[in-house]
Amino acid sequence: MAKRSMRSLSDLPEGMITEILIRLPEKSVLICKSVCKPWLSTISNPGFMKYQIQHAMNNPNTLLVIKNYALGDEKRGTFTTLDMFPKVKSLVMPSMFSQFPVVGYSNGIVCLENISNYAIYLWNPTIRQYKKIDAPFRCRFNYKLGFGFDSISNDYKVFGIVYETWTAVIPLVFVYSANADSWRKFQDPVLEKLNPIYKDCHVVAKGVLYFYNRNELISFDLHKEVFGLVPFPSLDPRKMSHIFDYEGSVALFFHSDGNGGSDLWTLDDASHQVSWSKKCNINLMTEEYGCSIMPHCYLGEGQFWGLSLVDVNVPVEDSIFHYILYNSDKRKAKGYGLREEGVLATLQYTDTRVTFDGFQPLEENAN
Repeated sequence: MAKRSMRSLSDLPEGMITEILIRLPEKSVLICKSVCKPWLSTISNPGFMKYQIQHAMNNPNTLLVIKNYALGDEKRGTFTTLDMFPKVKSLVMPSMFSQFPVVGYSNGIVCLENISNYAIYLWNPTIRQYKKIDAPFRCRFNYKLGFGFDSISNDYKVFGIVYETWTAVIPLVFVYSANADSWRKFQDPVLEKLNPIYKDCHVVAKGVLYFYNRNELISFDLHKEVFGLVPFPSLDPRKMSHIFDYEGSVALFFHSDGNGGSDLWTLDDASHQVSWSKKCNINLMTEEYGCSIMPHCYLGEGQFWGLSLVDVNVPVEDSIFHYILYNSDKRKAKGYGLREEGVLATLQYTDTRVTFDGFQPLEENAN
């Protein structure tokens, strides 16, 4: 009986090898570049990275908890139990960025703001590289920043909405394009309705960035670079959560009209018409803590990440919040330390090798 011949990975069809490589963690992909020249050629192809990002976006993201480097080892241990959940992990912010607020995240790139020198930083934690972008505006008054990916132009964009004076009615808009490596400036009359005091997070869905404004959302088309207004869906627009991504759509929890729990609404695009849809009613009351959770993001399988009060008997202005991972199907919650204990941001994250012209290595002890 003839012996069955052993086949190596090099004998596999090129398409199958690509499918295997895009499913590997980024650190493993980087190692695979050194295995052989065909793999190096495949991984180095710009089309491979684009395919890899598309695959990552279609799969559950990891929740990344960014912690402050400056707080010392005794504070860094706060989130060690996050390793118990495969979708949740922590990252200590490098010392260079330890005091920088996080503007947003897209496809492995974290956008940070340096308030002291009016600079924006695009940072890829996976490959430990960053790019500094000097902002053409000075944020002395009310302002708002945003960051997202324009899939049509394959471009990453940062925008700043800036009031140059206290009496300005319509703010100036500055938009940075990573492809062009330049800023452009304009005004949009839609922003006359903007209330700049809201520093709520923003969400990008289908190439449009959304952020909260009074009883509505303001949208920003990342490709066309135009703003729009999206009214809330009900006459009682008491929101019960941050704006977040729910299975690819913008979502908010609103106060339920007599049904108990909270109503989950998503902003959907049907035939190029944007409208709100009520998905379901979810009880956000945690049995373990005896109070409601305010969701920040959705991790799939009924799991929400958010904040909850430590003591419901304390006035809100004196309250202490802690982070909660809450399973709405089982109504089970798990706490992960106080909000004040060094957490700079929580965001949904996917490892990628995305870089831009001008990226440079991040030194371990950079300041």
